[in-house]
Amino acid sequence: MARKPRTTNGSEAGDGTEAAGQTQSTARTKGQITIQGIIFDTPSPYAEGHAINAAEAATLNQVLSENLRNNFSGTVKKALEQAEKDGSSVDVAGLQAAFVDYATNYEFHGKRPQRAALDPVSRQAEKLAKDAILAAMRKNKIDTKSLAEGKMEELVEQLLAKKPEIREEAARRVEAAKAVAIEGLEELGISA
Repeated sequence: MARKPRTTNGSEAGDGTEAAGQTQSTARTKGQITIQGIIFDTPSPYAEGHAINAAEAATLNQVLSENLRNNFSGTVKKALEQAEKDGSSVDVAGLQAAFVDYATNYEFHGKRPQRAALDPVSRQAEKLAKDAILAAMRKNKIDTKSLAEGKMEELVEQLLAKKPEIREEAARRVEAAKAVAIEGLEELGISA
């Protein structure tokens, strides 16, 4: 069954009521995106005069809209699936409110700064922590795409801080791998 796109005021797109009920804040909105058949107004906070030219402003606003769509689509998908499962209608107004809140608080993170090279134990500890987090997310049916940018790294740091035994296990594994490598080199007649 095809769904007609809905606007932020709940009317079907193209029925002539899209502008009805606009507030001052939505009147300034310059963009719209469609997620799972529901139309969302997107903010366009970047404009010529903010030390960028018109082409740069248009590009930033396009990237913002794409990021909002990509990051919020999981929320919309879950709401649609839940409504279908329950045999109820989608709470478009609730999704709109959640989207406005998300869009209002969204910030670009840009490229993450390059991290200093990690020693083998730290690298192994981060891998173990991340694997544990991913396993828990799979078990709880949480899509990794639903995490905000940088959230996985934050969770890894928190887990390592709370569970020092992960770092201890990482050190044990690194030492075991070194011992196996040294033994293998000796068997090949190479002194380590």
